Amino acid sequence: MLLGSLGRPGSMRMGRNEESVADDEATRRSRLGQLVRLARRQTGETIDEAAARAGMSPVTWRNVEAGVRVKSFSLGKVERALGWYPGAVEHFLATGEEPSPSRRTDELIDWVLGLDRPDSLKVIIIRALRQGGDPIDAVLHSSASSEEKLAAIETLRQGQATRPSGQP
Repeated sequence: MLLGSLGRPGSMRMGRNEESVADDEATRRSRLGQLVRLARRQTGETIDEAAARAGMSPVTWRNVEAGVRVKSFSLGKVERALGWYPGAVEHFLATGEEPSPSRRTDELIDWVLGLDRPDSLKVIIIRALRQGGDPIDAVLHSSASSEEKLAAIETLRQGQATRPSGQP
């Protein structure tokens, strides 16, 4: 049995402040879903493909995009899959500051843009970098032709050999 505010049987009610916090969280989860959907679409992936790459079920990925509460470790998988900073989603839910690609990803994209390679090859590599995880795996799973995949992988390996940090 629930007790009301005076200790009598009744229902528990949230105060105005608690309702406001709950509304803010629901609004942010909805916005998070929009951001995740937009980021996924920018990679050209379906929900099933993004979920598989993230190591989660498509149902969980759909729930994130729908603004439904999911477990924190699932949000971490979404962050990694989208190339966002670790903790970016929890930070967004707490503050409203929208997640963005990690600085490392931005630096790698700048490096790719500066290469003397065809733009079509740069696009393949940038998509692979934005997907998070191992960019070579992303290239291998892309819809690019075998020749394009080979050129992208060779470029990524050259970058690994020449960049001081050992990246991409």
